[in-house]
Amino acid sequence: MKRLKPSAVGTPRPLLSLLSSSSRIPLRRPMLTKLTPNRYRYCSSHAAAAESLSVPATPPPTTTTTTAAQNATNKTLHHTLATAQSIYGIHEFSPGSPLFLPNGTRIFNRLIEFLRAQYALYGYEEVLTPTIYKDKLWEQSGHLKNFRDDMFKVISAKKTAAAAAEAGHDKDKANEELEEYSLKPMNCPGHCLLYKMRGHGHHELPLRFAEFAPLHRDEIRSALTGLTRVRRFHQDDAHIFCRHDQIAQEIAATLSMIETVYSVFSLQNYKFVLSTRPDNYMGTIDEWTAAEESLKQCLDASGKSWTLNEGDGAFYGPKIDIILTDSAGKEHQTATVQLDFQLPHNFELKYDASEAGRTETPVIIHRAVFGSLERFMALLIEKFEKRWPFWISPRQVKVIPVNGSDEVMRFAKQVRDTLAGVQQQQPGGTNTTKDGEGKRRRQALGKRTFFVDLEENDRAGLSKKIRMAKSDGYNILIIVGNKEVESGKFAYEIWRGGRYVEEKELSSVEEFYGTLVEMESEYL
Repeated sequence: MKRLKPSAVGTPRPLLSLLSSSSRIPLRRPMLTKLTPNRYRYCSSHAAAAESLSVPATPPPTTTTTTAAQNATNKTLHHTLATAQSIYGIHEFSPGSPLFLPNGTRIFNRLIEFLRAQYALYGYEEVLTPTIYKDKLWEQSGHLKNFRDDMFKVISAKKTAAAAAEAGHDKDKANEELEEYSLKPMNCPGHCLLYKMRGHGHHELPLRFAEFAPLHRDEIRSALTGLTRVRRFHQDDAHIFCRHDQIAQEIAATLSMIETVYSVFSLQNYKFVLSTRPDNYMGTIDEWTAAEESLKQCLDASGKSWTLNEGDGAFYGPKIDIILTDSAGKEHQTATVQLDFQLPHNFELKYDASEAGRTETPVIIHRAVFGSLERFMALLIEKFEKRWPFWISPRQVKVIPVNGSDEVMRFAKQVRDTLAGVQQQQPGGTNTTKDGEGKRRRQALGKRTFFVDLEENDRAGLSKKIRMAKSDGYNILIIVGNKEVESGKFAYEIWRGGRYVEEKELSSVEEFYGTLVEMESEYL
């Protein structure tokens, strides 16, 4: 199997590990720079979203019609590029909630698939929790007091039934129906409920829950911008329940995971920001001092410089934010690591600390690597434009037949299906088993599949077909004609180093499928 050279944008750099003991990591004094409070508050995965926004003097429009001024403002670079690539769109029926087209959904799903592979490596377990909770939960967690203005309230049509029940003196039913609910703006309270569903021993910790559920936050209309400021978004959200003596190890592992993931995307120009106790904090000053000191020690041990953002922590704990800069020089918070001593107390979380039955309260580490997947996609759209690395590209391979003859088209379809990893279909719509009995088609679990398109426009000439495929940003172009039909092998062109390069060494369909699998596994 021939090994392909990686493209320039997709070349991963060596993975860094921060899991070594402090004696093996050279320590240095951090570079401290004081930042203006609330500078990154909107971007925090768990902090209040609207506090850093400058509210316009004129209230934002209450209708779903987007004004001309808003349209002009919201035409960001990533939105323009995404429109040209058919990645996503925004509709007035759901402001701030992107509608992903097939190309955008391919990228979105690849990001999740990539992170799930890392979850297996770093010991995370995926969970699923509800989208709607009673406000009693948010009151217990503290979010109702500190986050109410940014939450969507859910109004039930059964309020009428509740009123009727109350009139009929069925107080229990009336109270149940009249309880207030909200869409979840974050996953942490739900993960606390999961933790509390059964007892835990000290040997079971750390326990790492991860979830990709959609979240909703009520951003003001005038602030909505493409994929970077939205109302509905997805986080690669995780919560680590651990003992106090495991904090340093878990934060170091999390920073290592972030470094590993970002290296795959060649995202090296980012910085760490430590945000400390805000004015509306929960808990005691001693708890906050201990938490902030733990994060400072982990940042020092990382060997990277970091800046201090005083007073911008979440209301329940200090946090480390990772700040990326987009093509326009604007900074965006993506990853975050937040240390929380408060929620475990609010939910009375415990673990058995010894065989004698003594219990202790765990610590929660809130963690997101991409942060908002939508915002991370926006940064990638601007970074790669239409030249995506092969493994995450929505347009990976284009098969272009030289002519429309039956033999050439039949071979072209075979190339498309084989490279796409799709099981071949026998005549009549069934596949045949060894004993000759027909069975329905089904795809094998774990079979790697790729996005392979076949050019079936018989009106355009070959040169135009090739130009269009290159303009669309396909990573690989395969031209098939009578010569390829006879030999069963083909050459191809691949985007590498900022241009298309012709690979003249011939490959069979099966051999080239193996090459695609290798390219994907190495994130080329």
